[in-house]
Amino acid sequence: MSNKILIVDDEPFNLDLLEQELSDQGYVIEKANDGTEALAKVPSFQPDLILLDYMMPKMNGLEVLKRLRGDDQHKGIPVILLTAKATQEDKVRGLDAGADDYVIKPFDSIELLARVRAMMRIKEMHDTLEEWNRNLAPVTANRRNYIGRRQESL
Repeated sequence: MSNKILIVDDEPFNLDLLEQELSDQGYVIEKANDGTEALAKVPSFQPDLILLDYMMPKMNGLEVLKRLRGDDQHKGIPVILLTAKATQEDKVRGLDAGADDYVIKPFDSIELLARVRAMMRIKEMHDTLEEWNRNLAPVTANRRNYIGRRQESL
């Protein structure tokens, strides 16, 4: 079951608030104070979802998204951008950069939790589909080989 969330924000208050809200719902939480720290934690924590601030020092959320989406191993991790940047242009820029959802601060906790649950359902379905594909690959390879041998013998 998907339940690990990486929260990335340079404001300690936001990190603590999100950690409290999400851990109360049974999610396992890891926190990062900036994009560089977040990217360093992804390989070991293996989050099912990332809540990512847009504006941060060192590396902003869009750069983090660019690096995640460019990495075959981590490009499928759902990301919700959490930001005070509320213009239509900002939203489009964030979604075009690879965010799966966009939530404006200050956020409504009930709505954010609903979006997190929705993203976790999608992640779980994606993971199930990947597992089915892994399990089917040897079966289909064996059948292709069998069909190839049968055609050669005809």
